[in-house]
Amino acid sequence: MSRFLNPIPQYAKANGDLLAGGTITFYASGTDTLLPIFGDVNEEISIANPVFLGDRGQVPNIFFSASARAVLADAEGVQIFDVDPISAESGTAAFEIWQSNLVYSLNNLVFGADGQPYISLRGGNQGNDPTVTPDSNQNWSQLNQIRVWNADELYGIDILVIEDGTLYKSANASNINNRPSTDNGSNWQAITAANGLTFDNTVSGLSATDVQAAIDEINSILEGSGRALNYEGSLDLTTGDPALPVAPSAGDTYTVSTGGTITVSRNGNPATSQVVNAGETIVYNGTEMRWDVVPSANAAVAISYSNINSQLASQNVQAAIDELTTFINSNVEAIVALQGTAGAQAGGLIYRGQLNVSSGDISLPASKQVGDLYQISVGGTITVSTDGNVPAPTLVEPRDQIIWNELLNRWDRTVAPPIAVIDAPEQSITLTQPLTLAALKGQARWYPPNDVSIIGIRAAVGTAPAGSNIVINVLKNSMLQETLNIIDGSNTSAVLVPTTPFNLAVGDYITVDVIAVGTGTPGANLTVTHEYIGT
Repeated sequence: MSRFLNPIPQYAKANGDLLAGGTITFYASGTDTLLPIFGDVNEEISIANPVFLGDRGQVPNIFFSASARAVLADAEGVQIFDVDPISAESGTAAFEIWQSNLVYSLNNLVFGADGQPYISLRGGNQGNDPTVTPDSNQNWSQLNQIRVWNADELYGIDILVIEDGTLYKSANASNINNRPSTDNGSNWQAITAANGLTFDNTVSGLSATDVQAAIDEINSILEGSGRALNYEGSLDLTTGDPALPVAPSAGDTYTVSTGGTITVSRNGNPATSQVVNAGETIVYNGTEMRWDVVPSANAAVAISYSNINSQLASQNVQAAIDELTTFINSNVEAIVALQGTAGAQAGGLIYRGQLNVSSGDISLPASKQVGDLYQISVGGTITVSTDGNVPAPTLVEPRDQIIWNELLNRWDRTVAPPIAVIDAPEQSITLTQPLTLAALKGQARWYPPNDVSIIGIRAAVGTAPAGSNIVINVLKNSMLQETLNIIDGSNTSAVLVPTTPFNLAVGDYITVDVIAVGTGTPGANLTVTHEYIGT
């Protein structure tokens, strides 16, 4: 609602005499810099500053856009008042309903007739409806509201809310009392969820068009074919091409710990000499006999991953890929053995997931087809054939695998080999913080795929700190475990070997906090690499 204000104010001295011949001077707020002022609402007619008061102590129309400081003086130059800040336009509270008769300043906030919030893009903004062509409007810009989720509020399509620090977008036009964090995706979509991120399948040849579907498709391909990536650890590329392994195998994968210039392919293009940065990953392409750069894990570790369809344990994209790699490496011996069994059935293997057989034969799938493959999650006694013998009640153990033999109308059992990481060489995982560093509590978590022991930790930055050290805490399950320092002017910390056992069981997780940065140059592009072995 508008309020009447005196359009022709008069100024007087303390004794009541009018300030005829006095002046009022306008400065930019907080300064002694004269402010441009105008005699019309569209700010097209400039007037002199200071403004001289008439014989009745009055001033003409005065318009300006910015926040101002006003100084009133009498005809002799004696100051009467100095007020800072002031506005020359109609007083409006934030987010009132837009009215055509009001004059709005730059950055004034209103609600349009459509119920959406808008911000004024200029001063002297009168009679310009913010709801008219909001995607091409020189006077107003529409704002997108982000609200805190409220069980009693009705949300429409594309309304944004925050719950427990995560941003969600409504997918339902009548969305009420549906908690975003426990929703199945029919009412809310997490903005950072993998299925909300577009995936370009031009180079890969996958059919998926979002990140979630791409990972599920890769998971299906790997499970059906037995192909695997072989994660070999981290690689220092300081010396260029000579730093690359001499006799790599197809699928050999490395995380770059220190960048350098090597001959690689990006996005499927021919291999050329180019810079590969710390934190990026390279994999050996056995078909093209070249090294390919794959996207950095910097973003992947921060993107949530839905494991409902894949039944993986991972909850972020980076961990999902690592889990797939570990699973395939640790089961490749069993897969090869099963492929030999399946060859007699004139069909391939079809991995159907994990199976709980604690209830015996009734746990076995009633509907099955040639090549159906299951990995045992919970053991029990079922009727199976072992080593080609006649089927008999047999105790099968977790990680054993069974395959349906259509030719002989039976389930064939393959005993799982020892978990590969127990006798495997050292492996590593790298957590990263891109761009310029600031003290912060790390949110990205790494969950080990099986029980492991951390045997060494090293931190590195692309830009060294100046003025003071970078201090980094490594935490297990949110409890401080180790502290590393990158010395002023250095790009790496010393390798920290835990003096007490740093063991992680399945379900434990690691996070990294940045406690302090350089006081001159903070440092940038942090990587913290953890070397580990299976236990």
